[in-house]
Amino acid sequence: MPYSPAVYGIFRRKYLFSYPFCSLHNHTLTLLILCRELLLDVSQKKERPGEKITLLGSSHVLKGTPWENGLYKLRMLFKDDYPSSPPKCKFEPPLFHPNIYPSGTVCLSLLDEEKDWRPAVTIKQILLGIQSLLNDPNIRDPAQAEAYTIYCQNKEEYERRVRAQALLFKDQLSKA
Repeated sequence: MPYSPAVYGIFRRKYLFSYPFCSLHNHTLTLLILCRELLLDVSQKKERPGEKITLLGSSHVLKGTPWENGLYKLRMLFKDDYPSSPPKCKFEPPLFHPNIYPSGTVCLSLLDEEKDWRPAVTIKQILLGIQSLLNDPNIRDPAQAEAYTIYCQNKEEYERRVRAQALLFKDQLSKA
């Protein structure tokens, strides 16, 4: 299935919401709409065993970066006490990035209960924080030694590997 510039919210019950967009503003608004729906479900603690939501964002958001053209699957796991505790965010498969653990878990202070997490943080803010982190790693808080070392010592090699990863993940996820 070829991906058009749209954001898809796919629910286990086979509902498909497609919101075309052509600018970052519209993309942000689309994510906000989808996130509001998700927040309502989570805050109302609706029991839906096995339900999941998948968001696939257009590469237009990362245009002009080594991450351009890639598709990245991010899983957000919410505990029962959300929003008192942050969701766990994990890329599947794991990304080559200084702030992504080898397991795929995102290392971001915004998602750390002992650092910057506040119950008022929205899912939109989390997603935008992760998006920002992708192209602007926090070298003061590395989670992946190899990516951190290459990023600090040879930025051209780091960007080459990220571009190769973007193409690989685009092919893998578009076939799934």
